[in-house]
Amino acid sequence: MHRKSCIIYKICIISLFSILISGCKTASSGKTGRAAELEARSHKSKQPDLPISNDIGQEVVYISKGACKTGRCPQYTATFYSGGRLIYNGIANMQLLGKYEYIIPLKIVENIMNEARHIRYNRGDDRYPGTEGEQLTVTRLFLDGVSKEITVEGSTTAPALLLKFQTSVNNEVMAIVDEQPAKPVKE
Repeated sequence: MHRKSCIIYKICIISLFSILISGCKTASSGKTGRAAELEARSHKSKQPDLPISNDIGQEVVYISKGACKTGRCPQYTATFYSGGRLIYNGIANMQLLGKYEYIIPLKIVENIMNEARHIRYNRGDDRYPGTEGEQLTVTRLFLDGVSKEITVEGSTTAPALLLKFQTSVNNEVMAIVDEQPAKPVKE
């Protein structure tokens, strides 16, 4: 009887050790929150060594951050596609310069579109002028069958909800660029 309980004890110890080891591997990335979520999604949906499809879907969200009078503002363009792709082009004052393609979870695109519906993006003015030399932010969405582009120069006359939306899209782009694997786009 003693021998049987020793075997059971050893099996329990080995099982516990295995669980602890696998838990350490999961937590070893050190990423939390949004970074961990993006990393987990990218590992599930990433298909390494496969050529990027030419059919990336329809453009649904576009953002452009332009130059400003100081010359130090980040400049880039990014286009989200309905097929779960992001095409990013770092122009100046960005850590990543050049054109890259990212495979992203469709949920990211859905969340942006839902936020746009919530703020009634299609009902906004086409342009919100500001002081000359302020950074231009252009967003264009294809939302519910309507294409709408809004240009904001600085933030003096634009509605707070629109500025929050543009900041949210910008933050989404930056999170993807910082945390997801990218493939250079050849022109």
